[in-house]
Amino acid sequence: MVDTTLYPGFPPEVVADYRAKGYWGTRTIGAELRAIAALHPAVEAVVDGERRLTYLELDERTDAVAQRLLDLGLRAGDAVLLQVGNTVETVEALYGMTKMGAIPVCSLIPFGHHELDAIGQIVGARAHLVQADLPGRDLVALAHEVREAVPSIELVLTIRGDRPGAHRIDDAPAAAPVSVVTDPDAIGVMQLSGGTTGTPKAIPRLHAEYWYNGLATAERYGYTVGSRVAQFMPVVHNLGVHSAVFAAHSVGATLILGATWEPELVLDTLEREHVEYVGTLTTLIPAVADDPRFERASASLKRLGLAIPAVPIELFESLTAKGVTVCQFYGMSEGLVCSMPTDAPVAMRRDTVGFPLSPDDELRLVDPETGESAAEYGELCVRGPYTLRGYYNAADHNATAFTPDGYYRTGDLVRFIDVAGQRCLKIEGRCKDLISRGGEKINAGEIEALLTQMPGVQAAALVAVPDPRLGERACAFLVVDETQMPDLEDVRTFLNDLGVARYKWPERLERIDTLPTTPVGKVAKKQLRDLLATTV
Repeated sequence: MVDTTLYPGFPPEVVADYRAKGYWGTRTIGAELRAIAALHPAVEAVVDGERRLTYLELDERTDAVAQRLLDLGLRAGDAVLLQVGNTVETVEALYGMTKMGAIPVCSLIPFGHHELDAIGQIVGARAHLVQADLPGRDLVALAHEVREAVPSIELVLTIRGDRPGAHRIDDAPAAAPVSVVTDPDAIGVMQLSGGTTGTPKAIPRLHAEYWYNGLATAERYGYTVGSRVAQFMPVVHNLGVHSAVFAAHSVGATLILGATWEPELVLDTLEREHVEYVGTLTTLIPAVADDPRFERASASLKRLGLAIPAVPIELFESLTAKGVTVCQFYGMSEGLVCSMPTDAPVAMRRDTVGFPLSPDDELRLVDPETGESAAEYGELCVRGPYTLRGYYNAADHNATAFTPDGYYRTGDLVRFIDVAGQRCLKIEGRCKDLISRGGEKINAGEIEALLTQMPGVQAAALVAVPDPRLGERACAFLVVDETQMPDLEDVRTFLNDLGVARYKWPERLERIDTLPTTPVGKVAKKQLRDLLATTV
């Protein structure tokens, strides 16, 4: 069971202020869904291919899932690891847990033992929910193996398939309304950070603040009752939860799920479902936008949200010429989201990621070297009504990740730009040692430490290599004797045997005699990146 003493929550006076200003409500996430269902029972709530649920049906199905979890012995406060895809059953499970009080821990499908064992132990997971019919990977077998390594895990749960030794929850019979958890300030969901100090950190998202995050997103983007909101990126990631699930459902919009960002699937879905709003990564758009069908498929689009990296001017102009309204955005699992209204000036949409969702999002820039305040450029620090005040069960890390007065140090370097009287943000880099591959964060230090366990490897450094499709890929520099230099297949086999998620594996190797260092003794990664730039 999650121990609420293991994370620093919002100060009581701050909670009272946020509630008095109308940011935080008085209902839990499950209660918010029930209230919306009462207002719009016949409106489509979620669509997954041929399966469609109205708000009334979604409310009833989530009660059934909640009761099944209670019957299996789960209780309020129990943490449940999630490894599930973009399906109606996933949305049912997410809401079902919030109704009976279990806390979904939103893990990634690519995660293996290396990540899941550590996360499960950090949160004291009681169960592990997986998708049984995922092509190409047996998550049920993985869940049983993780259960052996994490003593607190008692149950393996499945959706979309029955498997021996597991309990299926999406076939639960109808049940009476379930409302076990009633505290809107309790932990409702746990997201995971990309982290710079090893395995991901657990991010507690509270019922009231997380729902507010979704509602504020809906208001900024312009969602209303019946709006058609598509989600092709993983729906249980923070982006999927706040900007798709909760944002859509906070106002009675329709959530349309696509399993992956495959061009044919995306184009078919956009055209068939008359999608009005979609958000994705900048690097994924060209494969779709260059297809002759795109102009017809996007005819209903009111807003295309793009993030990571900044949208190139040529792509912005090309999409604009096709009649697509492009809006850039920036966000993090820890909370803060910046974006702009759909009718924002072209300069704001083209050159910035906009401005924070909430009037009470407090931003501070500091010099990343000295920690002193900066006016226009520096590391972004933030606190506000939907940004965490501390990671769960990570006291040592919290001491450096937050300022004494509660600001989260994002590690992102930003510049303030004035557009039409609005202070907007332009993201200019990172001061944390992360590589962003297709939107997923790779902690360089984590992989470096593992690579030095390989035979003969004396030291390792992981650096980003620019990639036109994924944004960045990882290259590993190894200090190793020529006779012991591994090849990529050796490295991949080694990391696979450790259970490390595939997206973290290096995709290029370089041997080097010694790693260059800065005057203060840190690895000079800029020199390594410069060296790559001169290597064919």
